[in-house]
Amino acid sequence: MPKRLPKILKINYVDAKNLTISVLYGSGEDRLLNFKHIFKQEWKLNKKDPEYLLLEPKEFAKVQLENHTLSWPNVPSLISGKDGKKIKVPFQVGADTLYELSEADESSAIKIGLILNPSNSNIHNLLQVLVFE
Repeated sequence: MPKRLPKILKINYVDAKNLTISVLYGSGEDRLLNFKHIFKQEWKLNKKDPEYLLLEPKEFAKVQLENHTLSWPNVPSLISGKDGKKIKVPFQVGADTLYELSEADESSAIKIGLILNPSNSNIHNLLQVLVFE
């Protein structure tokens, strides 16, 4: 059976100043992408690359979720269509590639230990919310 490709279900948050994005994958994992590291160390972007524009926080913040991956409509890319003609599309990176470039996002993970701490005076209410809603 073929392995399923990762899908991004949600953008948790975007920190444009630091060029980081937290996403939720279909596996239930929250993953953190450090694009400052990806652009400079992994991809070694230069001014000729279309995605070089994303080093500007204002442009980076325009990220959207499209086709289960991250997309920047403000950064046009050209691809060849079936007829060989060039088509302008938003800059995207496959969710599988992004997964490999990401790390676990501990800041978005649910802290069950904190929720179920017996010293919490609202434990009964919290358990009702967790179990019945």
